[in-house]
Amino acid sequence: MFRIDLLQNQWLWASLAIGLVLVLATALAYLAWWRSPKPSRVPWILGLTYIALVIFTVAYTLWKSVRPPNW
Repeated sequence: MFRIDLLQNQWLWASLAIGLVLVLATALAYLAWWRSPKPSRVPWILGLTYIALVIFTVAYTLWKSVRPPNW
Protein backbone atom coordinates (compact mmCIF):
# COMPACT_ATOMS: atom_id res chain seq x y z
CA MET A 1 0.00 0.00 0.00
CA PHE A 2 2.82 2.36 0.81
CA ARG A 3 4.35 1.79 -2.62
CA ILE A 4 1.13 2.82 -4.42
CA ASP A 5 0.81 5.97 -2.30
CA LEU A 6 4.46 6.78 -2.89
CA LEU A 7 4.08 6.50 -6.65
CA GLN A 8 0.93 8.61 -6.67
CA ASN A 9 2.54 11.35 -4.61
CA GLN A 10 5.69 11.18 -6.70
CA TRP A 11 3.83 12.43 -9.77
CA LEU A 12 2.07 15.08 -7.70
CA TRP A 13 5.33 16.49 -6.41
CA ALA A 14 6.97 16.26 -9.83
CA SER A 15 4.12 18.18 -11.48
CA LEU A 16 4.20 20.83 -8.76
CA ALA A 17 7.96 21.23 -9.15
CA ILE A 18 7.74 21.53 -12.94
CA GLY A 19 4.93 24.06 -12.60
CA LEU A 20 6.96 26.11 -10.15
CA VAL A 21 9.98 26.07 -12.47
CA LEU A 22 7.83 27.24 -15.40
CA VAL A 23 6.28 30.05 -13.33
CA LEU A 24 9.71 31.22 -12.17
CA ALA A 25 11.09 31.03 -15.70
CA THR A 26 8.17 33.10 -17.00
CA ALA A 27 8.67 35.70 -14.25
CA LEU A 28 12.39 35.91 -14.97
CA ALA A 29 11.70 36.18 -18.69
CA TYR A 30 9.26 39.01 -18.05
CA LEU A 31 11.84 40.86 -15.96
CA ALA A 32 14.57 40.25 -18.54
CA TRP A 33 12.31 41.50 -21.33
CA TRP A 34 11.77 44.89 -19.67
CA ARG A 35 15.39 45.27 -18.56
CA SER A 36 16.90 44.57 -21.95
CA PRO A 37 18.38 47.65 -23.69
CA LYS A 38 16.77 46.79 -27.03
CA PRO A 39 13.04 46.00 -26.83
CA SER A 40 13.17 44.09 -30.14
CA ARG A 41 15.67 41.56 -28.76
CA VAL A 42 14.12 38.44 -27.21
CA PRO A 43 15.85 37.33 -23.98
CA TRP A 44 17.38 33.87 -23.99
CA ILE A 45 15.27 32.63 -21.08
CA LEU A 46 12.06 33.53 -22.90
CA GLY A 47 13.16 31.74 -26.07
CA LEU A 48 14.31 28.75 -24.04
CA THR A 49 10.98 28.60 -22.20
CA TYR A 50 8.96 28.67 -25.40
CA ILE A 51 11.16 26.06 -27.08
CA ALA A 52 10.88 23.76 -24.04
CA LEU A 53 7.10 24.16 -24.00
CA VAL A 54 6.81 23.34 -27.70
CA ILE A 55 9.02 20.26 -27.34
CA PHE A 56 7.06 19.10 -24.30
CA THR A 57 3.72 19.64 -26.07
CA VAL A 58 4.77 17.63 -29.13
CA ALA A 59 6.35 14.84 -27.06
CA TYR A 60 3.36 14.58 -24.71
CA THR A 61 0.90 14.50 -27.60
CA LEU A 62 2.86 11.76 -29.35
CA TRP A 63 3.19 9.79 -26.11
CA LYS A 64 -0.53 10.00 -25.41
CA SER A 65 -1.41 9.03 -28.97
CA VAL A 66 0.67 5.84 -28.65
CA ARG A 67 -0.58 5.05 -25.11
CA PRO A 68 -4.11 6.44 -24.69
CA PRO A 69 -5.59 6.46 -21.20
CA ASN A 70 -7.66 3.46 -20.26
CA TRP A 71 -10.77 5.08 -18.80
